[in-house]
Amino acid sequence: MDSGVDDFLHKPFDRDRFIARVRVAMRILDLHQRLRLANTDLERRVEERTAEFLSRASHELRTPMNHILGFAQLLSLKKGLTEKQEASVGQILESGRRLLTLIDHILGVAKCNANVLSFAAIAAPRSANS
Repeated sequence: MDSGVDDFLHKPFDRDRFIARVRVAMRILDLHQRLRLANTDLERRVEERTAEFLSRASHELRTPMNHILGFAQLLSLKKGLTEKQEASVGQILESGRRLLTLIDHILGVAKCNANVLSFAAIAAPRSANS
C-alpha cells in the first residue's frame, strides 16, 4: 500500500469480492470525471465573469478619465490663463494621460490568459517632476 497500490485481492480469488471492488473503482473514476467536468465548468464561468467585469471596469474607469482630459484640453486652449494656471492644466493633462495608460496596462494584464502572460515594454510618459 505504501508503494501506491489502491487495493488488492487475497487468494483464493473470490468473484463477488472482485466485482464489488471493481464497482468501487468505477465509482471513484466516475467521481473524478465529474470533478474534472465541474472544474472545467467553473473555470469557464470565472472567465466569463472576469470578461464581464473587465468590460465594465474599462468603461467605468476610462469614461471619467476621458472627461477629465477633455475638459483639461479645453482649459489649455483658453486664453488669458496665468502661468501657474497653465502649468496646472499641463499637469492635469500629463497626469490624466499617465493614469489612462496605467488603466490600459492594468486591464490588459488582467485580460491575459492565466496560462499565457505576455508583457510588452512600453514607456510611460514621464512628468517634469519625476
